[in-house]
Amino acid sequence: MFDGSNLAGKTLVAFEKLYYGEKLYAVHTDLEDEDQTIHVPSAGTTASDKNTGTHHAYAGEYVELTDTIEYRNLLPGETYTLHGTVVEKETEQRLSEEKQQEFIPEKADGSIEIAFEINGTDLSGKTAVIYEEIKIDGKSIAEHKDPEAKEQSIYFPKIGTKAMDKKSKTQEGDAREKQTIIDQVSYENLLPGETYILKGVLMDKADGKEMTDKNNRKITSSAPPTQTHTSARLKHGNSTNKTCKKSVT
Repeated sequence: MFDGSNLAGKTLVAFEKLYYGEKLYAVHTDLEDEDQTIHVPSAGTTASDKNTGTHHAYAGEYVELTDTIEYRNLLPGETYTLHGTVVEKETEQRLSEEKQQEFIPEKADGSIEIAFEINGTDLSGKTAVIYEEIKIDGKSIAEHKDPEAKEQSIYFPKIGTKAMDKKSKTQEGDAREKQTIIDQVSYENLLPGETYILKGVLMDKADGKEMTDKNNRKITSSAPPTQTHTSARLKHGNSTNKTCKKSVT
């Protein structure tokens, strides 16, 4: 018995030599002999959200995920079964039923895709991870089940906001011609080093419609969040509102 934990993706060949006493009587050292060969498969995965094509997903009711499994050292022509499950990273609670997909590789190295549909309404600020396992004849030969693996992960961002009137520095403002509203936006579960754009729009609380200025233009703003912090600021204003006496959201 030996430690084979570092052998994933490699092929082993057993060499034999037969001795009688000190004398060598027979040798079998053929690298091409399949009867002496052990194939140790490996698998790596890359998960993505179908809508964004990235590791980010919107926490909506219906989320479609795709996992691409790259395998090495399988036996061409054999029938394998891919098993996949989506779990929540922190608790490892299942977010999907286990999916199974049979495939027959034409070459030892290749890739295969498997799709999942999950309900993401409770996943804001959380991370989903896809676990994969390859089996042959019901026996596991390769798996990728690392909750810390970024390539297997789907991140569901979460944001929260707190708006205030620039002049009063509270959530109450007077009805003046030029109004500026500052919105402090906190966010969770973004990826450090990635570039994001934060966009905001003022809404009329009474009817839920987008507010406009006197020129009938939407009151919007955008700003890139600071990557090393957990919040960003949006400034809506310095435009004349035609609905300045209304509550805004």
